[in-house]
Amino acid sequence: MGCGQSYPELSTQEIEFLEKKTKLSKEKIKRMHEAYYRICPSGQLTKAKFCEMYTKMFPGGKSSIFFQHLFRSFDKDKSGTLSFTEFMVASHLPENGTPEEILELSFRLYDIDGNQQIDPHEIAEILRALYSLHNTETAQTKEMCNTAAKELVAKMDLNKDGVLSKQEFITGCLQDHNICKLMTGR
Repeated sequence: MGCGQSYPELSTQEIEFLEKKTKLSKEKIKRMHEAYYRICPSGQLTKAKFCEMYTKMFPGGKSSIFFQHLFRSFDKDKSGTLSFTEFMVASHLPENGTPEEILELSFRLYDIDGNQQIDPHEIAEILRALYSLHNTETAQTKEMCNTAAKELVAKMDLNKDGVLSKQEFITGCLQDHNICKLMTGR
């Protein structure tokens, strides 16, 4: 695999799984696997390395906050690192996932405290982090995010308990294209 480096080989089952989930060719998956191990020789992508990689895409903004949240939502097993498979599936999900899969990832993004519910403060925090990607967060956008978050919860909160369960979130997004676009970027 070049330069005498040896990386663990992907099994046939892993490749087939990744082909299905990412819609990438076997060859492309293998190249990405090699590149992943050049960046992460341990096979585990840390939050710091993840944020460093993604922050380079948004050099002018305050992107690290958003990418810390994104990392948390990708880290399904809550290990504090991303395996190659976790990274590939999560990073290709927005392009290739079903609406429900994309909404589940979005739910994990907004569920900052991991309690399986989203409250208006969590939505507002993620919306503000999105604005900070482009260095456009102001007092006005902060208030706008707070207001939008309260309105979104009020609209989707079927049992009126002030928070959104995963089912309320997914149902609300699937029923309203504008909300879905706001909450998922799609």
